[in-house]
Amino acid sequence: MHEARTTGFPATIFRPGQIVGEGWTPITPLANDKAAVFSKMARGKEIVLPNLGLETVNHVHATDISQLIQRAVTNRSVAIGETFNAVSDTALNLRGYAEAIFTWFGLEPKITYVPYEEWMKLQPTPEEAHHSWGHFARNSCLSIEKARRKLGYEPAYSSIASVKESITWLIENGKVEKPKAWK
Repeated sequence: MHEARTTGFPATIFRPGQIVGEGWTPITPLANDKAAVFSKMARGKEIVLPNLGLETVNHVHATDISQLIQRAVTNRSVAIGETFNAVSDTALNLRGYAEAIFTWFGLEPKITYVPYEEWMKLQPTPEEAHHSWGHFARNSCLSIEKARRKLGYEPAYSSIASVKESITWLIENGKVEKPKAWK
């Protein structure tokens, strides 16, 4: 960025959130990329979240990232030397995310909460626990105001709408079980 500001080197940085859309497995309410969690939820099984489930993730539809990049290219003089967050306009906390998916599946949310240290021990492998921890530690809740102001960026998808599109694709392609309520 120093070179962009001092010599005009054409650099712009985009910081994407958790990328979703058709063909992508969204970061789940467990803050991992294991689609099996959605199948478990589709069967109405209980999931366990860390703490009170208030950690956040900030998804972004791949189409919205493309929109932001295109706006930066079109408005090059404004974008050079800048950093933009490429996310939807609102983040989701893990609890609200899980509740929204259970409800969308036509089910009553079944969620238990345990302290983070205990939750980590419940994960299948240390690697999976560490992967989730990486998302918890970031607790992503990013602003797009700069991209709106400078580039006119306006995401077409909310976090939950983009996640639902991803899950629908996963269901249609046999990677996640279809909720029984969906007949």
